[in-house]
Amino acid sequence: MKSGKALGAVSILLAIISLGLGGYVIYDIYLSPSSLNDSSSIDHWYKESSTYSFDSTSFEYVDPMSFTLELNETSSIYIVFNGFVRFPIDDTYNIVYLRIKINEFYEGREMTLEAESIDFRQRYSFALQYFDPSLPPNTYIISIWARTTADTTTLGEMSLYIQTIS
Repeated sequence: MKSGKALGAVSILLAIISLGLGGYVIYDIYLSPSSLNDSSSIDHWYKESSTYSFDSTSFEYVDPMSFTLELNETSSIYIVFNGFVRFPIDDTYNIVYLRIKINEFYEGREMTLEAESIDFRQRYSFALQYFDPSLPPNTYIISIWARTTADTTTLGEMSLYIQTIS
């Protein structure tokens, strides 16, 4: 009877080890992040600039915040534009609008930053983001555009980051 219990315990132990090894093999081949990256190509672009001042009520290009990308296959794209806005000191209601443009078309939502009755130079941080899961092969010009209802407005400590995965 004793050898039957030992044999049963050894069988259970071997079954648990087999399930663990089988689960690891499935995870490693199909689910692990490293298995996903083997077939993916990841590219990055980054640019930063200290300041940009503008007073236009219609959208204008935020120089030098742009890249030209050549995608050879369908790719997902992630874009983020960070920085801060400084409005002029005044008693009016001021708004800054930010947009991402891809090949002459505005993409994603317009970001709005608002301030009212500013009596000192305040900083308003922003992070404008955009994601497209399947951008077809093509050449793309990606740029940042802004407009304001205020007098001279300043964007500062800006950075533009773009990541594609194909």
